[in-house]
Amino acid sequence: MWLRLAACTAAVSALLCAPATGTTPAGTTLVASAAITYQDPRGTSYDLVSNALSTVVAAVGAVVMAPKEPAPDPAADGFATGTNVVRTFTLQNASNVPDAYAVTAVELSAGTLASLAFVANGVETPVAAGSGVSPKIAPGETIALRATVQTNGVAVGTVMSLVVRVRTATAGTANGLQTDFGRSYGIASSGPKLTGIAGPSAPIDKTVDGTRTSRRSPGAKVHYAIAFANTGGAAAANVIVDDALPAGVRADEASLTVNASAGIRPVIAGGHLVVTLPSLAVGARAVVAFDAIVDGAVPLGTTLVNTATAGADGLRPVATLPATVFVGTAGIVYDALSPSSTPMSGAVVTLADARTGSPAALAATGTAPNPGNTDPFTIAADGAYGFTLPAPPAANADGSAAYTLLVRAPAGYQNRRIALAYAPDATGSVASLTATALDGQPLAAEGTYALVNRPIVLHDVAGVFPNVPLFPLRAFSVTLAADRAFASGGDRVVYTATVQSAQAQRVPAARITAELPAGLALAPGSARFDGAALEPVRDGHAFAWSVPAGDALMHTLRFATVVLPSAEPGRTLTTSATVHATTGITTLDATATTDVRVIAGVFSERGIVTGRVYANVGGRRVGVSGARIYREDGAAVVTDNAGRFSFLGMRPGMHVLRLDAVSLPAGYAAFADAYDARRSATRLIHGVLDGGSLDDVEFEVRAP
Repeated sequence: MWLRLAACTAAVSALLCAPATGTTPAGTTLVASAAITYQDPRGTSYDLVSNALSTVVAAVGAVVMAPKEPAPDPAADGFATGTNVVRTFTLQNASNVPDAYAVTAVELSAGTLASLAFVANGVETPVAAGSGVSPKIAPGETIALRATVQTNGVAVGTVMSLVVRVRTATAGTANGLQTDFGRSYGIASSGPKLTGIAGPSAPIDKTVDGTRTSRRSPGAKVHYAIAFANTGGAAAANVIVDDALPAGVRADEASLTVNASAGIRPVIAGGHLVVTLPSLAVGARAVVAFDAIVDGAVPLGTTLVNTATAGADGLRPVATLPATVFVGTAGIVYDALSPSSTPMSGAVVTLADARTGSPAALAATGTAPNPGNTDPFTIAADGAYGFTLPAPPAANADGSAAYTLLVRAPAGYQNRRIALAYAPDATGSVASLTATALDGQPLAAEGTYALVNRPIVLHDVAGVFPNVPLFPLRAFSVTLAADRAFASGGDRVVYTATVQSAQAQRVPAARITAELPAGLALAPGSARFDGAALEPVRDGHAFAWSVPAGDALMHTLRFATVVLPSAEPGRTLTTSATVHATTGITTLDATATTDVRVIAGVFSERGIVTGRVYANVGGRRVGVSGARIYREDGAAVVTDNAGRFSFLGMRPGMHVLRLDAVSLPAGYAAFADAYDARRSATRLIHGVLDGGSLDDVEFEVRAP
């Protein structure tokens, strides 16, 4: 015989034969019954089922709050005194009903409670001790409680204890309102501090290829590293390293590592490489390293200097020491006025001791381009020079030294004399080098070929010398010639000014000025610069043409003048042409003159009238040839190929000129404008001449 008893055979509600738990929703009905199976000795089975019993789950309140820190943690709880300290607690609904929470008490041992708020789904609900409740949350869900403490006046070393007590807000639970608490600590410190890894007073170091100055060729790869540490009393949050890359250097973002580990991606924009670290603990170090490529187009002799900054929340960015990439192996001696800063060969460079004038004491061996470290050193075709100094230089007690750089220039160029002041840093590995011209000539700006009239300073260099510009003895020459040596009133004299480079280099941007004597007038529209029309700017008897820089080695300016009737026979008319050029920092001038002697002529007592017949074609004045112009006395002239005409020997007084419309080429026609207008076929003129120039009488006609 056997007997089997089974309970919970049926359920009428949501749960089947299950005991009530803290998460079982309140109001849930639980139904239970018992079933008995009996078998007698003969093997006959009997089944019996009891009556059903039901019960309803009661509402139960409960809340669990965390954290409950047992003691302060110096490594994690530090905060900078005077800052806002934020502590976040988590509340979990351990009830079986939706519930909200109220703060019953806040116990703060140091500082001032600035704010208290529940945070759910990004929405804050401000509360205070004894005032306000949180939003309701479902059983099993959590809500954050954020406390902000202002720590002004809290002494360094103070341990701050923050205890927050909460209570459920749903009334009518079987166990009544429930409470819990959370506890967090903080330790006031002097705050985070980013310094070099050598100690709290050490500068943040930035190196290139493991040193402060690296010599590399265009297109080469360099390796930058920025090393720093948090030597303060609190963790640094949101540490940002911002490296301002110099023009000519391109960072390889895929090569970036932090403490030799990849994974953090930098942001490269606007010439800056920016790396963000979430935090840096007290005493922790960080090394941000990456590779970069030197642009292949960077000129030899260029110095690429850059610094980075490291900052964090609440900290001003701290600048690193500079790292320098010197493109090439030495300084470059170059032609100061050439368009591409052409290196000069054949110059002899001497590094002299400023006190004795003798060649300076150098290291036993050097590096390229002067591996023998010879002094004086003769420069080859690449223009490079360099000297390797002893370490430290045999000079003053503080390691500084004074030198004179002497350059004996090739033929046609000026020698150079430059003072060099060498001042090593505390490590003695790199130095600053100040160059001052002793010869009155410009120097090359730091790391470039741009000319400056001031001393230059190269920072953080190691055996690197400045670029040296050489200036020609004469940059260019100018000649002026007239097409005749003798002329009389009314004669046309054509002048040719030729500007030619004195060296194999372009003529720089210049201003050519022609000074005409009294008795000589410029013929308008006659000037041609390298064959192209170019009108001058007039200032009295001076006429100036602005000439742009170009690659030509020679320019030609031609202009026509007319000898005025007032020019007395026997007089010498001296015309001058002056070229004034600038290289951006220095000015160069050259002047030439030529003479024309006035002789008596048939028109010496008469005046001159010039003019032009033209048509406007696409906004351009095109001279009309073959047009006939009549004077009031019947005299006539015909325009030349440029549409120009002139009447010589004009008597003083009023005159009338008339365009013969019939003489115009096919397709051209005279305008029907009013009398004495530019588009009129009849013009009234005065027989009075300007002593500096001639005013043309213009006739505009209609183009085909």
